[in-house]
Amino acid sequence: MLLKRLIVLSVLMMSLSVISVADANDDLSFQSRRERREKNIQEVYNQLSLTDAQKQQLEQNKINNQGKKKDLYEKIRSYKEMLNQELMKIDLDMTKINNIQGSIKALQMQILDDRLNSILEVRKILTPEQFTKFIGFMKEARQERFKNDEKQ
Repeated sequence: MLLKRLIVLSVLMMSLSVISVADANDDLSFQSRRERREKNIQEVYNQLSLTDAQKQQLEQNKINNQGKKKDLYEKIRSYKEMLNQELMKIDLDMTKINNIQGSIKALQMQILDDRLNSILEVRKILTPEQFTKFIGFMKEARQERFKNDEKQ
């Protein structure tokens, strides 16, 4: 039983350390990704032939969702730190650990719900033809990110 706990603990610790390393990107790569993303957004806007009103609505939708998502990710990070602290204790409090894990899961589900709501808002803003093209662009972007992740 103790061996199982130690194995689970070591796997969780390795997972948390991998996440920490992944978060340690330098500012230059962050800035270049941000610039590339903005350039891609403008290309999509041009290809969709958006009106100024549509661009404004999409930008407002993006701003609203970025703020919510940032808050949720900060809460998740905080709970992960709490989880890490609990896992480092000699005597594990499984009730507390399970409660923290439940909080993390609830926040992750909120992120998924917010993402769906954002997509539904985009659908309201765009015409059916524009939305179809938009989804195609998103699929291409996802595939491109997957290819880049495989290279690294």
